[in-house]
Amino acid sequence: MVGGEETTVQDYVNQTVPKGDAPAQENRGASVGLGGQAPQTNEIIVKRTILAIIKAAEERDSFVLSLSDVVYALRDMIEDEEEVEEVEGKLYDLLHRLKYIYYIHEDEGGKFNKIVISPFELDDKQLYVLKEIASLLEYKSYHKVGLTRAVNKVINDLVRKWSRERGLDGDGPAYAAFVVAKEYDLAVDIVSAKPTRTVYSIGNTVFVEKHDFCKRCSCWAFVKSDGEG
Repeated sequence: MVGGEETTVQDYVNQTVPKGDAPAQENRGASVGLGGQAPQTNEIIVKRTILAIIKAAEERDSFVLSLSDVVYALRDMIEDEEEVEEVEGKLYDLLHRLKYIYYIHEDEGGKFNKIVISPFELDDKQLYVLKEIASLLEYKSYHKVGLTRAVNKVINDLVRKWSRERGLDGDGPAYAAFVVAKEYDLAVDIVSAKPTRTVYSIGNTVFVEKHDFCKRCSCWAFVKSDGEG
């Protein structure tokens, strides 16, 4: 949100599409799409990136992801090697532009690069807090794995806490995946519907369920395609 005005998803998609004849250096991260084609292909690249992030969030059941998680998810989704390379070539800039997606930490080796998927737009203060926590990964430690787990847990707990404070319909990674999928107009279909439980398919790749315990009490989780947890 900038200047009190909400940024729309199309604004983010448009930012990846070159405008007029402006030189490339004036369009940081501008994408010309697969094979040099135009806006529609750019939108496909954005959607594939979003779906890869959602798939990575499912694999980790976490708001916090590593860049490698997203790359592995992309490679698992796309069979054509040229397409994979094309999308990967635009991935870095996209991750700095996408709504609800935040690149919070980057290290020289790339092993501990951190991305957050959120069910709401983080404000500047919240983003600063997450970046400061993630910066702990810069310190050398003989217990790097334990430190990474601790950092991930704190960030996950904070995003969950902030989600609850906003009174959102859910407070977990599965709900964030659902929100982001809807915002980016990915295919979201109902697979199963019962009085208190609904299972959704996201891009026919990731499945989430919503349990309604009461009018103001919902629980979201990632599930298998058959609707079983």
